[in-house]
Amino acid sequence: MTAREVCQRVWDISAPCAAEMGIHLWDVTFEKEGGQYMLTITIDREGHTDIDDCEKLSRYVDPFLDEKEFASLPPYTLCVSSAGLTRRLRRPEHFASCMGQEVDLRFYRPITGRRTAVGILKDYDSETGSVTLEEDGTVTVVDFKTDRVQTAEVQQRAEVYRVQLDAYAGALSRILERPVTERILYFFACGEEISL
Repeated sequence: MTAREVCQRVWDISAPCAAEMGIHLWDVTFEKEGGQYMLTITIDREGHTDIDDCEKLSRYVDPFLDEKEFASLPPYTLCVSSAGLTRRLRRPEHFASCMGQEVDLRFYRPITGRRTAVGILKDYDSETGSVTLEEDGTVTVVDFKTDRVQTAEVQQRAEVYRVQLDAYAGALSRILERPVTERILYFFACGEEISL
């Protein structure tokens, strides 16, 4: 079973109990941290989530994880925790729930020389993965691209997306009533960025 399949299956197992408890699942991850695998179920609730919520869901899920379908997994630790203030934004619904709030984005590779960006989340497009942040009154659009391009092809490919990014910037400028000061394309395949 792949990590993605494990997460989906654990999500499906956890969902009925979470709904009955009046909490919602924020995320499920299966990642190696240091030398140990962690199966983490992150929950959230209007108001606050407490340790009793985490314990109850953990006790519900634990017997299912002893089933044969999970037998091939490497040794891991089950952790059920609150999303808390430093919640990770990984799903479209995460971005939607944080719209208009200050967020701290962290990148695997530097974008415009930075690995982090802090600002007000103004827009997120789940189809393209583009994020719009307002930082110190300025608006930046970062459009993430999954095209398989080499470093030598970045400039040429960026020109293909120029019209699209100009349209995003124009629409946002009208909606937010302020200019978009920076437009960035980031290509995951080669880790290159380009400002347009």
